[in-house]
Amino acid sequence: MAGNVYDFKERVVLPHQKVSDWQAAIYRCVGLDAQDARVLAENLVTADLRGVYSHGIQRTPNYVRQFVERELEAKAKPGVIKREGAVAVVDGNNASGIVVATFAAKLAVEIAREFGTSAVSVTRGAHLGACAGYVEIATTADMIGFCWSNGGCNLMAPHGGGERQLGSNPFAIGAPCFSKPAMVLDMATSVVARGKIAVAAMTGVDIPEGWALDADGNPTTDSKYAMAGALLPFGGYKGSGLALMNSVITAILIDSRFGRSMPDLRDPLGEPQGVAHLFQAINIAEFTDVESFKKRMDKVVEYIQGGRKADGFEEIMVPGEPEARARARQLKEGIAYPMEVITRNNDVAVKYGVAKIVDF
Repeated sequence: MAGNVYDFKERVVLPHQKVSDWQAAIYRCVGLDAQDARVLAENLVTADLRGVYSHGIQRTPNYVRQFVERELEAKAKPGVIKREGAVAVVDGNNASGIVVATFAAKLAVEIAREFGTSAVSVTRGAHLGACAGYVEIATTADMIGFCWSNGGCNLMAPHGGGERQLGSNPFAIGAPCFSKPAMVLDMATSVVARGKIAVAAMTGVDIPEGWALDADGNPTTDSKYAMAGALLPFGGYKGSGLALMNSVITAILIDSRFGRSMPDLRDPLGEPQGVAHLFQAINIAEFTDVESFKKRMDKVVEYIQGGRKADGFEEIMVPGEPEARARARQLKEGIAYPMEVITRNNDVAVKYGVAKIVDF
């Protein structure tokens, strides 16, 4: 149907491990070491596994361009510039945003083990991809995880505005369950992630009304016009306000880039992105028995799923459930990719000396 940006016209199904190895090889060829290339590749492929194609390997051509043009430093490593009690500040050193965010999320868990909670701020970061993976670092450690990000570029109009003034400023919150998948809320403060519109533009699909404005500030359903325009916040003033406060606890807190000073990561930047993030963890064991908490979480899931269904709905799902189902299915069956995404990645691979994953 119109607006279903994942209703691919042509697709190819590939085993997830094969895609991950292929992606890691590409990133090795543009300068990342084996460990960082693997972190980056697995993050992107996991997003695809979960059905979040907006933040999967469709981003590789642009990430590779950024490494080649030195907008990102392939050899750089994040470092801790302050650590005091439950608080730390990480300098991303303009390394891969995903590598930096992974480092910071793990540090948040490490600190929470000692202090019960943590807050790790990141400066000089870059686009971090999907937020879910970072809170899952906490949930697998029996903690509640939080991820906040100032986005990656200035691309959303505030409520009542007609031009880009905010990032889409995503966030995620995750909590572990006992026998069920972790409950993970991962969302942008825009109606939809820009990457989803990018997939629509790539595959020639229109988008629903209410997602975006064109470059002149007019509502549009044309995905290509939307790419040149501005995203809209979800829930009007609510999403707009949440995006702004997200910027406060990330960018404004540590005097990082905000608003128009943030370049568009899809355009040649010639300079670092300077994105700010905040990672937090709550050590459940400091508050209650972990197993009991996780069993209570199972009951919460069952309670929500057992409610009366609204007309037109066959089931009620909790945050992260659709993605968990997609991941389980595609781990068995392979990841279904739009042909255009694989073609573009094939072109990048060949350019840097890596074989195509499949030849059409």
